[in-house]
Amino acid sequence: MKMKLLASAALVMLAVAGSASAAEILDQTEVVFTVDPTCAFSVLDSSLQGSAGAFDDGSGFISVAGGMNSSGVMNAVCSTGVSYTIATNAAVGGDIALTGDNTAGIVPAFIYQGEQFSGVPFGSVANGEHYSGVANGEVQAITYNVAVNSLDGGSTTLAIPVADTYRSTVQWTFSDAPAGP
Repeated sequence: MKMKLLASAALVMLAVAGSASAAEILDQTEVVFTVDPTCAFSVLDSSLQGSAGAFDDGSGFISVAGGMNSSGVMNAVCSTGVSYTIATNAAVGGDIALTGDNTAGIVPAFIYQGEQFSGVPFGSVANGEHYSGVANGEVQAITYNVAVNSLDGGSTTLAIPVADTYRSTVQWTFSDAPAGP
C-alpha cells in the first residue's frame, strides 16, 4: 500500500509541475495604416493634331475643312476627400493663339470642358475658368476639347489659313488641398 501511495504522490507532483510550466504568455501586434493626403495628375495627350484644307471625295463634291475639333484626357487621383483644381494658361474665354512655324501667323483656338459649342472655357483660377473636383480615392478622367481655327467658343469656323504648321503649348496647373479635419 505504501508503494501505491508513493506512486500516486509522484504522479500528482508531476501533474502539478507540468501545469506550472504551461503558463500563457500574452503579447500583441498593432496594425497601422497611414493615408497621407496625396495626389497624382497626368495629361494623357502630349499632342493634339489635325489639318485643314479642301478635299475632293471622288464624286465631284469638294468639301472644306477649315477647323479642327479634338479631345484630350487627363487623369487625377487623390486620397478621398482632397479638393483639387485644374487650370490652364489660356486667356479669358479659353482662348489660345497658335503661331505659324514659318509665317508667324496666328490661328485662334478655344480650349474648353464639356460639350462642343456649349462647353465651359478652360482657363485660369484667376478668371474662374478652371475645373474643380473632390477626390473619391479612384482615378477620375477629365476630358477637355480644343476647337482650332474658330471663334465664338468653337461655333464659328474661319476660312482656311495660310499654309503653315501652327502650334501653341498649353500649360496645365494641378493644385490640391487636403480635406479639413
